[in-house]
Amino acid sequence: MPIYTLTVQEGLLSEDRKRAIAETITDIHVAATGGPKSFVHVLFHVYPKGDAFVGGAVSSPIVLLCQIRAGRDITKKQAIVKQCFDAILRGSGIPEGQILVVLQDVAASQGMAHGAILPEPIPEQEAEWLQAHAK
Repeated sequence: MPIYTLTVQEGLLSEDRKRAIAETITDIHVAATGGPKSFVHVLFHVYPKGDAFVGGAVSSPIVLLCQIRAGRDITKKQAIVKQCFDAILRGSGIPEGQILVVLQDVAASQGMAHGAILPEPIPEQEAEWLQAHAK
């Protein structure tokens, strides 16, 4: 279920850089949560040059919106945010002032994958759910 959506200006990142950033974000999520790699979604939304503004001025920010199941402790969530920020900084080559990373909690009961409502992020419930629904 985790969804990591990067919004980035066209031409800012090559396919290789996108792939590297996506792999790193996937690894960060898996290390923090113990979930399987195959459940981590990383999407890139590209906007045309001149279509992004910061403080009312044309800019070219990279914005990462992380949506994960609610219930993780703040230390894990902050680690995900920090590590993702660092991965984008290293992988994009743009100044840190143009990178924004935001994490949103999504109630497990409001998500569905593999045809089933997601479990709470409790190891026993996750293991049972994965056994029943992951293919």
